[in-house]
Amino acid sequence: MVNADGTGVTRLTTHPGRDVSPSWSPDGKWIAYHRDDGTGTSPDLYIIAADGSGAPIRVTADPAFDGFVDWGRRIR
Repeated sequence: MVNADGTGVTRLTTHPGRDVSPSWSPDGKWIAYHRDDGTGTSPDLYIIAADGSGAPIRVTADPAFDGFVDWGRRIR
């Protein structure tokens, strides 16, 4: 997270892998993203509170790629 002017940088995740493709929920309370743990398996989908409170929640654990998030529909 960062303010539009570049100040107030806040890291939301601390996993050593890559957390990519963030998508804000329509109400602004959550951010969904894919976690690539570097093992060569497909990334899993996670959500985290946009204010950084709480731990990330894994939404999928499927070996198939889970697509991209569009809060309400699945885009392939």
